[in-house]
Amino acid sequence: MQKSLTTSSSASGTVMVGERYRVLLKTLPEKDRRDLEAFVVNRVKVDMIRKLEHLLEEEGRRNLREVFLVPIFTIKDLTNRVSEMAPDIRTFFYKELCSAIGDVEKRFVCSA
Repeated sequence: MQKSLTTSSSASGTVMVGERYRVLLKTLPEKDRRDLEAFVVNRVKVDMIRKLEHLLEEEGRRNLREVFLVPIFTIKDLTNRVSEMAPDIRTFFYKELCSAIGDVEKRFVCSA
């Protein structure tokens, strides 16, 4: 069962987070698709570290880096890693992931 998150409503209906992103990925060649997904993943990693680093003590910062500073470039792999290693920050992770996907949609879909 797929979870649906909404970003906004309009006269034409509800816009789903990632819907335009999914359509964009289908239209791109495989290499560009991997590059775009890696961009989203790296953006989420950097944002998570930047936003949580000042809230955590030394051990927490070390654990945060252990979770995010790894060579993972797919959303699925990063989601699995967060679920396994840091389930307590999953909600914040999904918020950042939706934000990154929304930014990609705005930059690449709306400008096309």
